[in-house]
Amino acid sequence: MIRLGVAYYGSYMPWHLKTDLEDIYDSGCDDVLVTLQENDFTVFRGKVQLTARMAHEIGLKAVANLWGYACMLGGGRVSKLLTDNTETWQVNGEGKRVGMGCMNNPTVLSTMMDMVRDAASYEFDGFFIDEPTRADCFCQRCQEKFKSIYGSSIFQGEPTELNEFRSKSVVEFLEEVCDRVKDIDPKIETSTCIMPKDESLWEGAVGIRNLDYFGTDPYWLLMARPIMYVAESTRTVVELCRRHGKKSLMWVLCWKVPKGKEDEVYEAALLCAEEKPDVMYAWSYRGGLGTYEESDDAEKAWTRLVSAYREIKRGK
Repeated sequence: MIRLGVAYYGSYMPWHLKTDLEDIYDSGCDDVLVTLQENDFTVFRGKVQLTARMAHEIGLKAVANLWGYACMLGGGRVSKLLTDNTETWQVNGEGKRVGMGCMNNPTVLSTMMDMVRDAASYEFDGFFIDEPTRADCFCQRCQEKFKSIYGSSIFQGEPTELNEFRSKSVVEFLEEVCDRVKDIDPKIETSTCIMPKDESLWEGAVGIRNLDYFGTDPYWLLMARPIMYVAESTRTVVELCRRHGKKSLMWVLCWKVPKGKEDEVYEAALLCAEEKPDVMYAWSYRGGLGTYEESDDAEKAWTRLVSAYREIKRGK
């Protein structure tokens, strides 16, 4: 039985949370994925402390997404970690610092796990690692790790070696996060979305022992692909997950939907559901209304998604 959910930017005020979470539940969702940014752990703590408990009271499963963490994961990118720790930044081939954290830097991992432990103490059911991707980083940590593996300088690395190293860094980071989440509590679920452009990483990621859910986000409209790409991508992921004994988690576009394309949100959700993934989420609640990811007609995009969700529920 497919579970349905939606990404939710959230609120730190309990009355707003209650209203929104009830609306999400009434729209046919089983799950809510809550975007938690670094600032929510220091300033807007009501979002961290209240959302999961209130979601449970309403009947929703609550999954935390450390959205845009260290400006290296998918989503809104604002990072206190980078402001306070410039040594965690990526470094390009010319030696210039780049405003994104490096997955090979231990401070990046340890700070992320501090946030995970904090959120886990407030009853989140799972943690979602959003769009980890390869980085062309040449920082000191990457230099040391590359040399330990290949015995030579990263600056003299062959293209195949560099690609392998970048891929290995993503999979190992994801594996370490999943292992540490399970150390906190084995019942907490782990999930990730790896973008279609990083399909070469899928096999390595889905094989991670402590990863529970694997998926991707075939956002056809943003990729100038035909809508059937949603079905094709879902089919590939479902088969991959079945081979590895994992659950599949697919994403449907409900943000930056161009005007006149809202019906495709409905069609894409049904196409995805027909391939029977374990979980289907949409990004994002109310079509991204009021954010930089807002659809041209956010209300219509959201309405069409809800229509699809309710139809899928009736089909059960």
